[in-house]
Amino acid sequence: MNEFSTTASGVVATPSEAIDLAMRLEDDARHRRHRTPTWGRLEIDSPPRWGWSAYRLRVFPPQIDAADRRLLWFDDWAPLLGAVGGVLLFAAGAWFLDPAWLLAFLPAGIGLTTLAARRLSADVRASVRSIEVCCAPGSGMYGDGAALVQRFEELTEMDRMLRSRQIDEAEYRRRWLAVYETVPRGRHRPARAAR
Repeated sequence: MNEFSTTASGVVATPSEAIDLAMRLEDDARHRRHRTPTWGRLEIDSPPRWGWSAYRLRVFPPQIDAADRRLLWFDDWAPLLGAVGGVLLFAAGAWFLDPAWLLAFLPAGIGLTTLAARRLSADVRASVRSIEVCCAPGSGMYGDGAALVQRFEELTEMDRMLRSRQIDEAEYRRRWLAVYETVPRGRHRPARAAR
């Protein structure tokens, strides 16, 4: 069976197609790690011990600027930055504070930094569109893998054409907008199994 099929559980591909998608996307992402595309990014999360992989194609709006990108970066890294800030605060006061205070500084640093990042980046995050696909060996793919691959290939082809000067910046932005408009608003999550 080589066609996409939808079942009651939300599975939209056979296990072999899920594995093919996983290998293809990971290979392509591995070759592109040296630079970040302007249109967004492909995030791959594959914890090996659980045996599943999650792919998220995030497409930024074409009018995004450097300040908005920094806000998205800050939002992505806020928990880690907050933890580092909490540890540094604790280290600064370690001479006169009980070590039990680390239990207060760490969550406070994480919470305050994350809250600040979420509030500052709310408008930008709302404009980012994404498609998510989960692949589970033995049970298939959850989400629209064909749409994710098609959009990713269109975007990477645009990048290639711009780098080789086959298209100019205006045409690049026009094509970027066309792809952006085809990605669903909000976070397009994979279909979940019926309970």
